[in-house]
Amino acid sequence: MRRPARTALHYAIAVVAIVLIVWAVRRWCIQSYVVDTNSMENSIYRNECILVNKLPVKNNPGRNRVVLFTSPLKGDSVNPPLFLSRCIGMPGDTILVGSESYTVNGHDIPRPHRSLNSYFVSNNIAEVLFQEMKEEEIPTRDLEEGTYGFTLTLTSDEETLLRKALPGIAGINFFARRIIPYQIIVPQKGRAYQMDDKMLTACWNAIMKETNGEAVVENGKLFIKGKEMDQFLFSEDYYWMLSDNVNDAVDSRKLGFVPASDITGNALFIWYSKDKHRIFRKVD
Repeated sequence: MRRPARTALHYAIAVVAIVLIVWAVRRWCIQSYVVDTNSMENSIYRNECILVNKLPVKNNPGRNRVVLFTSPLKGDSVNPPLFLSRCIGMPGDTILVGSESYTVNGHDIPRPHRSLNSYFVSNNIAEVLFQEMKEEEIPTRDLEEGTYGFTLTLTSDEETLLRKALPGIAGINFFARRIIPYQIIVPQKGRAYQMDDKMLTACWNAIMKETNGEAVVENGKLFIKGKEMDQFLFSEDYYWMLSDNVNDAVDSRKLGFVPASDITGNALFIWYSKDKHRIFRKVD
């Protein structure tokens, strides 16, 4: 008569153990997330499901990897939203961001081949261009019509494909919108930085976080608890995130540097998508 009770106890212990293991894996190792943003198209699409590596190991987050993180803004602290972006800057990096590439510590890193860019195209080739886009199954994104032409967004791969498919046609010129290059230094734990105007602007959210809101800027100078500081020593590592889709992104250009404590981990692969060909595709 005691055997059924003992068996039930064993089953209960096994169920509890499984639940704890699953909870531990999701909490500290790997977890699934549903993507609700277009910021990483065409690497990851809205409503796809991804697995994220949360293990605190080297290269997590990794350079040029797609990273999941929570908003570092103080106003988002109650229910901070999750964002997906590409990790461009590691702690201590000097970054020059330009239209065609990122220069990190003096080395050029090309923009991801799936990154979206804005283009202007003249009206006289609209019909032939849209016909070719339809045949190549290239979606029409962010279309805006103007007097002399229209703008839309394409990936670098799509632009190359259209150039090859429509060679020599008058008006096939694509003019990518340029951005003004800018340089930043990513804060590193235990390192002090001179706080000039540019660094103050780039690091302001990080400084406010580390000083519990006790920092003040007056006449371009930093004051903490009333004391002027020409340098600031950071107590945490930070990262610089940029999204592939620059037209639909919330990344470090708006959020500032992302502290290590707000990073969930690297995106591994897509495990669910409406497009069956994308299932189990590695996120790169």
